[in-house]
Amino acid sequence: MIDPKRMLPNSYDQEVISLLTGQTGRISLVTSEWDELLATIEREGMVGICYDSLRRSKLPTPVPSDILSYLEETYRKTQVKNVMLREELRSVLKRMNTAGIPVIALKGAALSELVYRDIGLRQMCDLDLLVRPEDTERAVSILQAANYFRISKPELQSGFDRLFRVEVELRSPPPCMHQVEIHWRLLAPLFACRFVNHSDVWERATPVNLVEQPAYTLGPEDWVLHQAAHAFYKHRHIGLRNLFDLDRLVRYLDQRLNWDKLLEIGRAFHWLPALAAVLPQCMEFFGTPIPEQVVQAALAYRLPRSEARMLAWWLHPRRLERSHIFPDWLTLPSLGDRLHVLKAYLFPGRQYLESLYPSRSTWKFPNAYLQHLWSEINSL
Repeated sequence: MIDPKRMLPNSYDQEVISLLTGQTGRISLVTSEWDELLATIEREGMVGICYDSLRRSKLPTPVPSDILSYLEETYRKTQVKNVMLREELRSVLKRMNTAGIPVIALKGAALSELVYRDIGLRQMCDLDLLVRPEDTERAVSILQAANYFRISKPELQSGFDRLFRVEVELRSPPPCMHQVEIHWRLLAPLFACRFVNHSDVWERATPVNLVEQPAYTLGPEDWVLHQAAHAFYKHRHIGLRNLFDLDRLVRYLDQRLNWDKLLEIGRAFHWLPALAAVLPQCMEFFGTPIPEQVVQAALAYRLPRSEARMLAWWLHPRRLERSHIFPDWLTLPSLGDRLHVLKAYLFPGRQYLESLYPSRSTWKFPNAYLQHLWSEINSL
């Protein structure tokens, strides 16, 4: 298990924290040090947030004009990109609402619009949208009919994605070509999401008006848990932006957030290790208003031994990104499901192989199975 106390990469993170918390009197950098601070800000994905803080603060020493100009330029570019993504979100939600498909906006799409309320503050790369599992195929078909196209390869075999994946990645038609991810499960890797009761998640979802369209956000407790779990399980890294997002989210939810209910759901999902990794740091760095007993409960929680070993294996820093397929496969609900997935990996469908080897002639095509299997073995 990784240590929940994140070690800051260098002292400039402390300067960024001081900037974000308004403690600008602690920032005393000479001109030559601003380049290093800028590198930290960019690495953590916090250019817009730091620029907004700088323009509202008084520092003991002035910010070099070229640094300030660069931050402003990047902030403006983020504004433009996010405005375009906002319009993409409006278009997708309108199509889903017309078809009667409810949608929960996840991550940046909800945070930028509802929590930060400034389109230039938080960078977004794509749109993450959750639909009910039974609506997945129809949602994807609606977008494909509007000339959205699938980024990822075709399914290994029919039904493979619904069994072993959590999302379909699409790209909008030119010229924008924005990435839109349609999720039917909350989180990847699959093994970390297997205890989530998605029916209950939908029951707790909060209706909102998002970009002038009816939509949903996760319920307050699910939202906090998902933000923590996404950084912990998916990215296996907790950066300053993850912590700042959670701080802003907790303050935004305020009295709507039931901490006892959050712990109850966290235990049911087996996601309390994620809370143990992020909540103490939120309190330490940003003074996030979190009850001490909640932090202590998260830190005291222990997974069953077999799960703890599997999680420790996955969180090992040398573990390859796609290695999650092993615990994902082991934790599938039935032997039949495991055999289905194994067969799909060993003998993928023709459409999948044609996407990998489009230049192969028909008579050579059986060799593609061997080449595919060899490539899979070498990539693990």
